Amino acid sequence: HVFFDDAFYHDENQQRTLNIFVNDFFEAINKAAGIVHDVEGMKLAPPQKTATPYGGRLSWRLPGGNLLVVHLKDKLKVSKKKRWSMVMYMYYLLGYRILGQCEERMKSLTKVIEDSPDKRNYRRHFDQNEDLHVYYKDILGPRLLLEAENTFILSVDGDVDFGPDSVRMLTDRMKKDKKVGAVSSRIHPIGSGPLIWYQKMEYAMCYWLQKTTEHSLGCVLCAPGCFALYRASALMDDNVMKVFAARCESPEDYLLRDLGEDRFLSKLLIEQGYRIEYCAAADAYTHAPETFTDFFNQRRRWIPSTLGITVSILK
Repeated sequence: HVFFDDAFYHDENQQRTLNIFVNDFFEAINKAAGIVHDVEGMKLAPPQKTATPYGGRLSWRLPGGNLLVVHLKDKLKVSKKKRWSMVMYMYYLLGYRILGQCEERMKSLTKVIEDSPDKRNYRRHFDQNEDLHVYYKDILGPRLLLEAENTFILSVDGDVDFGPDSVRMLTDRMKKDKKVGAVSSRIHPIGSGPLIWYQKMEYAMCYWLQKTTEHSLGCVLCAPGCFALYRASALMDDNVMKVFAARCESPEDYLLRDLGEDRFLSKLLIEQGYRIEYCAAADAYTHAPETFTDFFNQRRRWIPSTLGITVSILK
């Protein structure tokens, strides 16, 4: 699933057109498919277009059989910024793919038993006044928990490059302990220029010293949202996604939730008793700011949110 945070241009009459980033993606997807399948000039079939309350959705069936879904967010219909994109795809995966499908299975199983001539055999553990759905909750509850514990959500920014081995290492780390709510990878900045030189040294110090120290002491304080793996059952726990998806009611909320969404989510997981671990062997490469303006805007978000969430944890 690919989310475009602000996918449309709007003219004076509120007519919308796709922006340059979406059009670039359309051109790149055919090229990428051709490289993967070693077919020069490959053209994918037109996507299925669906109007949605948040904007629109495009679905491609790739040559290998996988489904690629692109969500186009309209800022006039749904809040922009990365946190709300995270809320959208996490609620889709957690609420629809796990809870929703489990509920559908429960309804279908209940109907089968209600229509079965051996209905009484299924009620042998219960009094006559108890409903069958209680029995099914006892059956599907552990299955739901098992499915959630073994469902992992990989959060990736659009400018990040990584390989299958990195994902495999994050998954292996997650499988070792059910109390691990998220795993952080090692991020390498790429680009050119003096600011990139500085950021390479900064990132090296952060991951070689800070992340490894936090991991050794018991828990990493932040899983960077540009490339991190989350456990579904941890996100579904009390006061995690519910708090993460809440609207900002004060400047402090905006500082903590919208400026530092990945650190805020990490804080919620830690407060629920989950650990965040660091996997140094899982490498990912991100395009870092090369101009002072981009660098300043990035740090204007990072520094206040980091300080605010650190103070919030200490409270």
